[in-house]
Order: sequence, then structure tokens, then C-alpha cells
Amino acid sequence: MTTTETYTPDDFLAGDQPLRTARGYVAAGQSFPRLTPLMRSATDAALLVAWDGTAGKAIAMSARPVDAPATDQLTALYIGGCFRINHVNWPAGVDTDAKKRAAFLGTPVSVDDE
Repeated sequence: MTTTETYTPDDFLAGDQPLRTARGYVAAGQSFPRLTPLMRSATDAALLVAWDGTAGKAIAMSARPVDAPATDQLTALYIGGCFRINHVNWPAGVDTDAKKRAAFLGTPVSVDDE
């Protein structure tokens, strides 16, 4: 008997920027899927929260999903690299390429469609 398996690559990277990872703390109560833009918390700059859509405030991308921890949670992050626009979990209201490309201005994270 022959088994056929299908390989579907996770093609979330774009461009040729090197992918850089780190770990950081996400604030308690946050829930978001993998590849969500993150920014510093307004109440504690040592903690990360889901990006609010303000241009230039996103500083990292979640490498794993986070599901409303009761306490601050150490998690894996992408802190550098180029990600495909259509693979990123954008917040409501971030609906144009211009807004998406402006998310990470000034950081080693970028987004593109190729």
C-alpha cells in the first residue's frame, strides 16, 4: 500500500531579509493568533500587546498564538524579517497596503506582497 502525503509550505516570509527571533513578555489577558503585529504596552513598556493600528508603533510579530494568559507570558517573537502582507493578522481598520507597510516603520520588520 502506498501512502501519499501533501506538503503545504508555510510561505509567510517575503524578500531576503534575515529572520530574527527573540522572546518577550506579552501582557496578561491578551489573545491573538500567530503573526500578529505587537507593540509596547502603554502602561508597562516591558510588556507587549497586540498592535493598535498606529503607524510606526509595531515593533515585533508574534511567532506563536497567545491565548489570554492569566499572567504575563514569555513567548517567541519575530524581531526582524520581511513577512507576506496576506499572512499577517492585521487589526480591524488596517485595511490598506499603505497602513500595513507603515506598521513597522523604523524597525527591522517589514511586510511585502512578494
